[in-house]
Amino acid sequence: MREIENPSRPPLTDEDLDILATPTKDLYARASVPSFDDDKYRDRLKSVSEWQQIVQGHLYIDHVLSRTLSEALPNPDKIDIDRMGFASKMQLVAAMGLITDDIVGCFRSLNKLRNRIAHRLEYEISPADRRNLISLLPTFLRQHIESEPDREPGPVNIFEFLFFIAVYSDILRQRLEGGRLVSRKMNLRLRTVVAKENVVFND
Repeated sequence: MREIENPSRPPLTDEDLDILATPTKDLYARASVPSFDDDKYRDRLKSVSEWQQIVQGHLYIDHVLSRTLSEALPNPDKIDIDRMGFASKMQLVAAMGLITDDIVGCFRSLNKLRNRIAHRLEYEISPADRRNLISLLPTFLRQHIESEPDREPGPVNIFEFLFFIAVYSDILRQRLEGGRLVSRKMNLRLRTVVAKENVVFND
């Protein structure tokens, strides 16, 4: 009787052992790290005009899309994410099921408005531009914005749209990363259980 060994299975790394030893709730907490400074983003949006807010918001969301992809792809080094355009990142993230259709709709509308601003001299954001953009905001986010303490009554504005859509998208990224860590822990645990079983065959 001989034990079958699997030479193709690498030994557990220090990182694997750390994940195995970390409680699930702490793995989610570990992933709950924003990819940008919320306060700095808020201040930057508040200090500029509407068209500049659109450009800034587009830049921050592009950053979140890049981080979402780099964390979700098994081999992110095989693709130059930084050289991908906003639309391509958005489509890939959507195709991978990493983001919901309602948020994709917000991104798509924002990208179109940003492109108009970037390619036309002295472009003026119209009331229709504002309505079309803000109308795509998911109901739950709109309700959250409107229930913010100390907020003045009135419709959601472009600043609020850009701030909360970027922050929410980054929260989704954090949740996905937490889920991947927990899934990895489950796979490692299964692997250690299987490894303890002696698989034998008759000599």
